Amino acid sequence: MKRATSAIVAEDLVRVYKVSRGYFEPAPSFELWGGRFLYEVLMRNLRKQVIHALRGVSMTIGRGEFVVILGPNGSGKSTLLKILATIIPPTSGRAEVMGYDVVRERREAARQVSYIPSLLGTTAWAKPMLTVEQNLKVMCRLFGFPFDEVIRMAEELGLLDLMKRPLGSLSSGQQARVGLVIGLLKRSPVYLLDEPTMGLSPEASRLVREHLRELNKRYGITVVYVTHHPLECEGIADRVVILDRGRVVADASPDELVRKAGVEESVTIRVYNAYFDLRQVVNKYDVRYLHLKTLHPEVGEYELRVGMRSLDEALPRLLEEIISRGAKISRLDVRRATIEDAYLYYVGGGA
Repeated sequence: MKRATSAIVAEDLVRVYKVSRGYFEPAPSFELWGGRFLYEVLMRNLRKQVIHALRGVSMTIGRGEFVVILGPNGSGKSTLLKILATIIPPTSGRAEVMGYDVVRERREAARQVSYIPSLLGTTAWAKPMLTVEQNLKVMCRLFGFPFDEVIRMAEELGLLDLMKRPLGSLSSGQQARVGLVIGLLKRSPVYLLDEPTMGLSPEASRLVREHLRELNKRYGITVVYVTHHPLECEGIADRVVILDRGRVVADASPDELVRKAGVEESVTIRVYNAYFDLRQVVNKYDVRYLHLKTLHPEVGEYELRVGMRSLDEALPRLLEEIISRGAKISRLDVRRATIEDAYLYYVGGGA
């Protein structure tokens, strides 16, 4: 293994996809374009839409860090992870994993990585009528893992009491931990997890995150954890990298992200009978972000989430103006800013 000072280095990564613009009946156009063959060749070149999944992403992740990559759907998170896992190449730019180039040294780079997608998907190989122990033995024979290592990992994940139960009788969170056993047995220096808790209950998601953080601390593995839920960062992330539309828009510790966003407090306001432009009214005040959710427009019911530097002066004036325009307030919730508020600021756009 190369001696790399950083676990992951990405420089100006760009990934472009070309996709079809849609389908239409080609038969009437064959004669016009000189027959079916020439027509299809022409359409393959003319009817392609270019999508930029990544637009010059650069980052460095130190060895042993637990980094959460956060962003909305379509921001390029999964594409970035697949490049680092050597599943797809970048269109341009370069990336290294433990000192190995993911393109020029693809085989060596792939050995440094355990790529784990949704944990519910990791048990797709399993047979629900077999016990947990029987399923894990099958995987041991397939991948060449000693079964005593499986038992040790199952104990760390709290699965020993479940080994004799049929896999199909387990809850989704328990099945996810069974899938995690195989994913973690590779003991790679870098773990790439793409929405691992998708489809799990909140309790199961929390247990999985706690196990990952414990393994990160115990063995010094580097964890890159992709999600679009800001609250999943709390308590596990050393750093949070926020992607939006294929670009890095923020990169810092959770506390530092909140400080840099300049959001000290946030307020959630639910109103009804609001038949005017709420966004225009709120943006007149010193707000750092505004998230407007439409509930029942027929009765003018909306929910606003507003981040501000200080609510002491702006909030009373904002509420007074909303009420003076004929709206009624059914809910008012004020709290200190969290990583979720910082995320809304960076992704939703500042004021």
